Amino acid sequence: MRLDSYRYIRDYVVPWEVRLVGVMLWPFGFQPQVVGEYLAIGKDNPFLIEIAWNCVGWQSLLFFVITTFVGLQGDKYTNLSKVKALAIGLLGTFLVNLFRIAVVALIAFYFGQNVAIIFHDYGSTFAVIAWLFFFWWFSYSFILESNTET
Repeated sequence: MRLDSYRYIRDYVVPWEVRLVGVMLWPFGFQPQVVGEYLAIGKDNPFLIEIAWNCVGWQSLLFFVITTFVGLQGDKYTNLSKVKALAIGLLGTFLVNLFRIAVVALIAFYFGQNVAIIFHDYGSTFAVIAWLFFFWWFSYSFILESNTET
């Protein structure tokens, strides 16, 4: 059995997400250059940032999917409201990951690699957990509708 399923993420997802992060940094005065999994920011002396396949947020997507199986199980809520919650959750998790990568890149640019690694390892985890807490509170409060047929 070969354990190379990460190659899909590396070859297709990473370059796409790196371009999206570059677009996010453009309004802040950066003119990012993207080459594969590398993002170069800065004008005179470009700062090169590698965004590896393991950094694009597949773990937070997996965590979202696991919490979704727990949070939406049973027939207590209508199917349409479950689909709405799922769509908002997927989109939100994706956007949180893009924001997280952009913030790590900015921290690396302004404060150095060591500070960025600490934020990447701890701040990113906190951001994803905070997002999931907010998402489930929002879903249960405003999106999910009780199924009246039960």
